Amino acid sequence: MLYLIFSILSAIILFIYSLTSFSHELQKAGGGYLKKSLERLTKFRISAYVLGVAATGIIQSSSAVIAIVIGLVDAGTLRFLPGIATILGANLGTTVTAWLVSFKLTSIGPFFIVLGGTLSLALRRFSVIGKSVFYFGFIFFTLDLISHSMGPLKTHPMLADYLSSQTNVYLAVVAGAIVTAIIQSSSVTTGLAIILLSQNLLAIPVAIGIVLGANIGTTFTGLVVSIGLSKPAQKVALANLFFNVTGVVLIAFFIKPFIHFMTTEFGHNVVPWSQVFFNLILAFLFLPWLKQIERLLL
Repeated sequence: MLYLIFSILSAIILFIYSLTSFSHELQKAGGGYLKKSLERLTKFRISAYVLGVAATGIIQSSSAVIAIVIGLVDAGTLRFLPGIATILGANLGTTVTAWLVSFKLTSIGPFFIVLGGTLSLALRRFSVIGKSVFYFGFIFFTLDLISHSMGPLKTHPMLADYLSSQTNVYLAVVAGAIVTAIIQSSSVTTGLAIILLSQNLLAIPVAIGIVLGANIGTTFTGLVVSIGLSKPAQKVALANLFFNVTGVVLIAFFIKPFIHFMTTEFGHNVVPWSQVFFNLILAFLFLPWLKQIERLLL
């Protein structure tokens, strides 16, 4: 059992490392371009929102995009209103990982590892691109590793019964928020929820609760980044916290019909669709009122 626990933890740590390394390599390759794009394409709230979705979908880290936005607002190169519109988009963009896991594309990992490793070693000028491709494949390779390492849990009746019998959504929300705040990646939390659900080690309500909680936990990075910065930058981080907490509280009032709808309509893809619906609800609620929110916070 001790070996099993350390095997699972090792696989999860490798997953976190691969995700952060992939994001780091892409930022190193195109960080300057990303900043310029954010400055240039955020004149309108819709374009800012779409850019937030696209940027996060590409670099697989809403935390990185949010940190860049907060930095640009602090520097005065990005105004508060387009900044928070971009962050709303970033929250939706982070669902890309969940979709890739849900579509069971993890088997492509070894191909990209070999391709990226070859590019890095054989062609020095493509080293950064090669590393990005390598870590992209490593993300999926480690997800497969997590899935395989958790396999024995299904044959352990006590653990399997305990995990699958947990149905308290509110405790799951808290757990999702805490785990995401610690590891600073909602993609990791969501990916693990999908894997556990696919192996029948989590009940659907718990998986949805974890995903909702991850949206709160992911705001922690922005709050930490904003410490010591200008008031507008701190207000952007607080706005992100306000959006996500408000969204979770609103859904909590209708949690049973929400879970029933998601389960009935989307079945095995319930986790990524829950994440998408949550962030679309946030956009619908807050995008039209950003000026009022700006006046309220500033």
